[in-house]
Amino acid sequence: MSSQLTVESSELFVNALTKVIDEKSAALSGKKEFQTLIETLDSKRDVVLSVEGDERAARERKLDVWRFLSITHAQLFTDETYQFNKAAKVVKARFEKLVSKKEGQDEEERARRLHSELMPVLRTLYSKLNVAWATSIVESPRQKAQRQNFLVSPPVDDGKKWRLLSAGVLERLPVVQPDLKDWEMDFEVMQHEKALREDQRLEDDFWFMEPGTRHITPEEAPWPNAEEDPDEVVGAGFHLAPRETEDDAANNRKSLNRALKGRVFLLVKNNDKDAKYQWFFPQGEKQDAEKMRDAALRHVTETVGDEVDATPVGFAPMGYVKYLHGNDSEFDGTKVFFYKSQLLYGDVALNQDKASDYLWVTRDELSEYLDPEIADYVQKMVPP
Repeated sequence: MSSQLTVESSELFVNALTKVIDEKSAALSGKKEFQTLIETLDSKRDVVLSVEGDERAARERKLDVWRFLSITHAQLFTDETYQFNKAAKVVKARFEKLVSKKEGQDEEERARRLHSELMPVLRTLYSKLNVAWATSIVESPRQKAQRQNFLVSPPVDDGKKWRLLSAGVLERLPVVQPDLKDWEMDFEVMQHEKALREDQRLEDDFWFMEPGTRHITPEEAPWPNAEEDPDEVVGAGFHLAPRETEDDAANNRKSLNRALKGRVFLLVKNNDKDAKYQWFFPQGEKQDAEKMRDAALRHVTETVGDEVDATPVGFAPMGYVKYLHGNDSEFDGTKVFFYKSQLLYGDVALNQDKASDYLWVTRDELSEYLDPEIADYVQKMVPP
């Protein structure tokens, strides 16, 4: 086409092309061939604009319109990952430019330009939006997971990586049965009353009783909430240990002999004053060929000493938290993965090289030592 387009044939060519684009703009829009045609025509701009006066201005306006359509469609609509918001902004800017009043331009001329220049773009935008919607309906979950969505732009590989740490969440299980709640006690009483009315039981020595032996009445039977005599339960001279200990009264959070009705978790105080969190679970990096779970258990043992015997629970982490580093750091940030382990026996013999202090705290007491956001996450992660 570029070799055949001359000054003499430019008028016939422009008129024919104008007729085709006006009639089939919706079909041409978004086509690669249309973009190639306009690029070729733009390269012969001097030949096309070889006329003078109003005709030159009209041709120049047509070239600008066609170039706008081809560039807009090529950049925004033909790509599978086109951005709808970006396309909408381009259309909006073009619309504002078209509706702005110009000297010597009447309302009919403005309406004609709006129809000829914006309608093809809007048609393509609408059709592409429907295609994208239909594609998202049939897209498989695996494709969605593999699809990369970036809010601003794809990430730049700066050579930095994330630092991975394993943290051991060491817990001591409840020692005594928790107190029954009011509704639980009401249910126990209801079951006892129902059993007294409906159950038919024989005493163990019923067949060996002498005639006339007195039987216990239902009213004399013990109730679930009645206080028991320790001598009758375990024998004379033996006393049950209290459910509330001296360490509970003194709020001694270094002792395991407290909060016996629930779980307590080990927190240690970091020696490094510049650490992200002063109080945290025993944590550290893993060694080569070491599993993350094994690393978490190793850091617990190295921190509390060999007297503590703990066993890990499961292989998967309970959860993780992450935080970003500054630009001067060699890492983008740190991710800390939590691994649960349970105390079997033993007590803490703190390694001062790893931590300066330790505490056994309940789930509700975690918020007194951990960062508020971390505490809220951990309280949801650990059982009550």
